[in-house]
Amino acid sequence: MNYGLCSLALFSTLLRASAFSRSSVWRSSSVASTYASTPTSLNSVPSLIVFDLDNTLWTPELYQLRKLARNNQLPVAHKDVKLFPAAKEMIMEMKKDEKYANTKFAVASRTKSVDWAHDLLNQFELKEWLDYVEIFPGD
Repeated sequence: MNYGLCSLALFSTLLRASAFSRSSVWRSSSVASTYASTPTSLNSVPSLIVFDLDNTLWTPELYQLRKLARNNQLPVAHKDVKLFPAAKEMIMEMKKDEKYANTKFAVASRTKSVDWAHDLLNQFELKEWLDYVEIFPGD
């Protein structure tokens, strides 16, 4: 599968799901050229921040836990999978900061272990801080 197309499809889905209204600029040109031609400000913040899971929020990658799968075990947060120290703190701080009041937070990932990923998000108590969670099955 083409990950670029998958990312664009996910981006499109998240935009439709949020309160973001599309302007004629978004409809008439590509995201990249729109971004390049849009004036920026030092005070501007993104309307959406998307994180991957493996090696972004936590380690190891879930495929590396095959031994647990063979033994019909679920990975345990803080034991089998470690959250990067600043990951949850960073999300919590931005969610509490008035500057990011209109920013949505999401997770987008692809794994054969979709149930594990959802379970770990719950174990790490991250789901309550996320507006969108998209975990696709596959490699």
